[in-house]
Amino acid sequence: MAIDLTENYFDLFSLPLDFDIDVDALGRKYRSLQQEVHPDRFAASDAQAQRVSVQSTAHLNEAYETLKDPLTRGFYLLELKGIGSGAHEYTTSDGAFLMQQLERREELEGIGQADDPFDALDALRDETHRDEQAQMETFRTAWAAGDYDTAYDALTKVMFIRRMLQQIDEIEERLEDELD
Repeated sequence: MAIDLTENYFDLFSLPLDFDIDVDALGRKYRSLQQEVHPDRFAASDAQAQRVSVQSTAHLNEAYETLKDPLTRGFYLLELKGIGSGAHEYTTSDGAFLMQQLERREELEGIGQADDPFDALDALRDETHRDEQAQMETFRTAWAAGDYDTAYDALTKVMFIRRMLQQIDEIEERLEDELD
């Protein structure tokens, strides 16, 4: 069995073209399709069948990775609507949001001087997670309303927020290493 490489990822997994999907159903369908197209099944086949299997598996893996994460799923939905295929290069023009991100970065840089840096990191992480959830809700609402510019902007903000979460984790690891 070969996978139709032109089929959109939602159709590939028999899912509705929507932001809110059943991630468990996605995983089950992924494993089922993976069993059908995995290169090991075609080891004794001719070179063309092996090549098709590898291509199908790669496409399947990319589709699964895209849909299982809400951020990449959202960008993919927008891409299907012809909006922002270059998301990684996009920035928000929301000055208040950008100022908030700068303030958080400054707070993060000074976290080592806090009375309890780990508590301060936890508080910052919790606040940042709440912001991420709020932006995902903004995306969900804008997507449902067909307001793709607002939806795109919300996802772009989530990219900033996730970078902040990554930096929080990195600083926490560095602080833990200093304790050892």
